[in-house]
Amino acid sequence: MFWPPSAGRLLGHGSFCVTAAGRTATLSSAWGWPGTDAVRFARVTPAEREEARTAMGWRHDRPLVTFVGALGDRRKGFDTLFAAWKILCEHPGWDCDLAVAGSGAELPVWRERAQLAGLGQRILFLGFRQDVPRLLAASDALVHPARYEAYGLGVHEALCRGIPALVSAGAGVAERYPAGLESLLIPDPDDPGSLAER
Repeated sequence: MFWPPSAGRLLGHGSFCVTAAGRTATLSSAWGWPGTDAVRFARVTPAEREEARTAMGWRHDRPLVTFVGALGDRRKGFDTLFAAWKILCEHPGWDCDLAVAGSGAELPVWRERAQLAGLGQRILFLGFRQDVPRLLAASDALVHPARYEAYGLGVHEALCRGIPALVSAGAGVAERYPAGLESLLIPDPDDPGSLAER
C-alpha cells in the first residue's frame, strides 16, 4: 500500500486492508464499509421485477443469474463461472440463464466460447451497463467468484436489492455475511465443480 508521507490517517474498507496497512505504517487507522444509494438500490418489488424483465426483453418465467464484473482478466472469476455453467447446462433439468454485465479485452473471446460450447442462448453477454439497478431487479441471484476482490460493491448492491449473492469467501464483502449464510460463500474460486454444486 502506498500513501503520501503527509498522511496522518488511513481509512480502509475492510479489516484486511487496515490490518495490512497497520503492519507497515505508523498512521492511525480505521475501517468502514462503502455505502450504496438507498433509493437506486432499494429492495426490488414484484412490479419492478416485472418491469425490468419486460424492459430487458427477458422471459418472466425463467430464472436468471447475473454476473457483474470486468472481463479484461481472470481476477473476477468469470472463467470459473463459465466452466460451472457448462456443467449445469449439461443437466436437462437446469432451466436458468446467465446474464453477464461487463466489458474488457476478453469479452469477444467469451462470446465465441459460449457459441462454440452451445451456450449462446444460455449466456447473455450484455457488455458494460449503466443500468445495474434494473439488471439486478430482473435477476434471481448474483454470482461473483472473484479470485481477488478488496470489497465487491456489485455484491453489496445485489444484497441491498434483496438478491441472493454467492461470493468468494476471500472477498472483502464476505466479512459482512452473517452466520447462517455460509452456504453463499464460495470457498475456492478456482473450482467450477464446487461452484456448480452451490
